[in-house]
Amino acid sequence: MGETTDLVSTIGTWIAAALAIIALVGVIGPLLVWRASRTERHKAIAAIGKKNNGYVSPGIPFWTGIRLHQTIRSPKLYENPTFTENEWKTFKLSRMKSKPDSPATWVHLAACFEAHGVAMEYEDTVIVKRGRTMLPVPIEYIKMFCIIGRYSQDKMGYGAINTQVYGRTGTLTFFPMDTLDDEHNGFLGAVFSADVTDWSDKSLVVQVDTLRLVDTLLLADGFLPFGPRAHVSVLNSPVLASGHEIGYRQKSRTDDSHDHSGVDPQLWALEECDIRSVTSRFISCVGMDGQKETFFCLAPVQMNTKIDEELKHVSGYTYVPASKPFVRLSAENSGEDYIKRLDLQKIALALLNMEWHPCGYLTPIMRHSERGGDLLKRVLLRASGMAIPMLHRLSDGMDHLGLHEDKLDKVSKSISTILHVKTNSRVWYELDTDLKGMEHDDPKVSSMIGILMLRNEEFRGLVYDSVRYIATSSKTEIEFDLRHGTIAVPGAFGAIQTFEVDLEVLMLAGKTVQPDRTDNLKVKHGLILIGALRACVRSQLLSCCPDQSWMPELLDDYRENVVYVM
Repeated sequence: MGETTDLVSTIGTWIAAALAIIALVGVIGPLLVWRASRTERHKAIAAIGKKNNGYVSPGIPFWTGIRLHQTIRSPKLYENPTFTENEWKTFKLSRMKSKPDSPATWVHLAACFEAHGVAMEYEDTVIVKRGRTMLPVPIEYIKMFCIIGRYSQDKMGYGAINTQVYGRTGTLTFFPMDTLDDEHNGFLGAVFSADVTDWSDKSLVVQVDTLRLVDTLLLADGFLPFGPRAHVSVLNSPVLASGHEIGYRQKSRTDDSHDHSGVDPQLWALEECDIRSVTSRFISCVGMDGQKETFFCLAPVQMNTKIDEELKHVSGYTYVPASKPFVRLSAENSGEDYIKRLDLQKIALALLNMEWHPCGYLTPIMRHSERGGDLLKRVLLRASGMAIPMLHRLSDGMDHLGLHEDKLDKVSKSISTILHVKTNSRVWYELDTDLKGMEHDDPKVSSMIGILMLRNEEFRGLVYDSVRYIATSSKTEIEFDLRHGTIAVPGAFGAIQTFEVDLEVLMLAGKTVQPDRTDNLKVKHGLILIGALRACVRSQLLSCCPDQSWMPELLDDYRENVVYVM
């Protein structure tokens, strides 16, 4: 009897245990899993979706909408990174694991980093805040992405609650710093989302950047490439004040005022400057060696009685005589700012020879309140105003330029697109490329034409007026003296006007193609018009560059070196 009781008791125990296990596995287990799936972190991770470029593993399906053992391998981005020349310059969708389709925009941004060839490590770096996953991204990655992607506010004005910028790979939206700020939980920095609307191959064909990374970044800081490992501050225009300290000299009048009675003329010149004083610390992320790079800024020339009297003497002239060693910077006839002619010619040659990109480069807008510096960019942009008028005049006389039929058709198509269709920098770039292959075969000749078009208003006016007579003058020859750097242009009533380019600049322009060629060349009017038009197009390309002024205003005020991407 006792044995029977013990057996029944044992069986009952096993049954109870079995029921307990069933309850644990069938009821309590799912309940616990369900509760875990309702946590903020799990819901946020689940919301990322399956098409996440491999940043979240599929896990094990347990129930509808519930997956177990999902692991996160998001990009681990380090502060104060150093990028190599192999990163950022190209954009290839094949570098991604898969094309993302996720409401988590940090997935899109990280995928763009991969497509740009940015080296990354992976681990769980995602944070969850208010039901959303966010990826901490050091500010250097954001700035580099915006500069390389040409992100600007061109499509939208200031004053919106959120700031949107547009670039080659989508839209970035920056929210106010206090949008998701929670001081109790230590959440600091900014929050933004990245939206890449279409991952199709056709929509994201991004041309390779041929400039060095450091050159592209310095353009955003206002420095124009100025030869091998040299840069000149043109676009943002900090100037060297007395004592070689970087600063901005304010005008004593407004830009709209034409009363110069109380303003003394000032002569400016280029002078080597310290990169640490004129650009941001951000440039260090490309590993730039400051000892191997040279930087130039505008500096006021020490005035003396002779220079002062000479500047005052020509201040009333419509055009500064070509023989003078300085060029007027101010647009007004009686302007008070001048620059050494040699320096301006070197800068003009740098713009003509610079490798360009179909999308242009991110550059600062002109500062209208500073004296000296901002005027330098305005000089380079003056020829842009003549680009469209010249195209209108040339459009009916292209047959007189003496071009081969295939080249004529190509240029005529580009001109027609510019004149009749809303254009962008890409169309101007194509025209610039076409014209470059049609210039005079001697680089010194084409450089002389381009430099004078950019820096000499009188020469620019003569060339523009001559287009009206292209039907009868296209074969007229103009004398170029390469030994002395002069162009002799026939004027009214038999007069000869001489325009000069400094020999030091011509040496930089390149060697003569035919060494045995004479230094006195006869150049056809048609070739001069092609070179002049290309200079105007170059000026237009500079004016079309996307504006980066939103970036320092927005990103430099962050309380942390990290932003959080939703």
